[in-house]
Amino acid sequence: RDEPDSLHCGAAASSPGIELNLQGYQGYTAAHFACLNDSAEALEVLTQRGLKLCIPNRLGSYPVHVSVVHASKRASTSWSEPILGAEIDTPPRPYKVSEHDQAPMLNCADCQEDTVLLLSARQAAVDCIRALLAHGADVSAKFAGQLNQKDTFGCTPLHYAIRKGYMAVTNVLLKLGAECYVLNLDFSSPLHFAARYGRFNTCRSLIDSCPMLLNIVDRQGKSPLHLAAEGGHAKVVGLLLQRGSVLLKDTNGNTALHLVAKQGHIDVAKLILAVNHGIIDAKNRLE
Repeated sequence: RDEPDSLHCGAAASSPGIELNLQGYQGYTAAHFACLNDSAEALEVLTQRGLKLCIPNRLGSYPVHVSVVHASKRASTSWSEPILGAEIDTPPRPYKVSEHDQAPMLNCADCQEDTVLLLSARQAAVDCIRALLAHGADVSAKFAGQLNQKDTFGCTPLHYAIRKGYMAVTNVLLKLGAECYVLNLDFSSPLHFAARYGRFNTCRSLIDSCPMLLNIVDRQGKSPLHLAAEGGHAKVVGLLLQRGSVLLKDTNGNTALHLVAKQGHIDVAKLILAVNHGIIDAKNRLE
């Protein structure tokens, strides 16, 4: 079916006898659907006429929960500030919510104990995170504990932010209390992820925060240096070697140089040999 535009919403809102805050399927209100459908016009018109933003659905999710997930998928933050209110020192939006409406939404949790801030972190929605913090979202020990919860693969939000290359999100997560010394089911640390995907700035940030990650090996016995070398990420390899990475052997007896030779990364091979030329004669278990 077609979604109602702002004109139809305005007409409905101004009609006598229309209750704007009725809850429908699963307790969703018009505010939930406006967020879900990314209809800024509908939200503006309806909030001006009495639509409440502080009513949760049956899952315990407020419209702001829906907005954060939806905004992150669309790479947009058009919903975070309108729902939470305009920031200080900026002109107020016409549909800024009252303090009564705003207070319960900033730090509320749904039935899965996910706060709006935690959802933003998991969705790597850095602009939403910044908006929430600017409006006074609570960063408590409980949130930090949730922030470091692992999924079925043993990965935390930090692992995924690094894999996708979201440097700004990575920095925010670390400031919020994300642990950098955390391993997934493959024993891969966030630094393993950063090295595998050639994230130079992220590698540098992680090493600064947690130097002990440098020589941790995964289930296959590979260190971050193995992964960076195998991927041909010369700049990352140079950083890891400079910061103290050791030329270890994996479970098959391969050094980083073995992996480089197999992939033909000449520039990376030169970096490794400049540090330890004697490794050129190292043998793995297959030889």
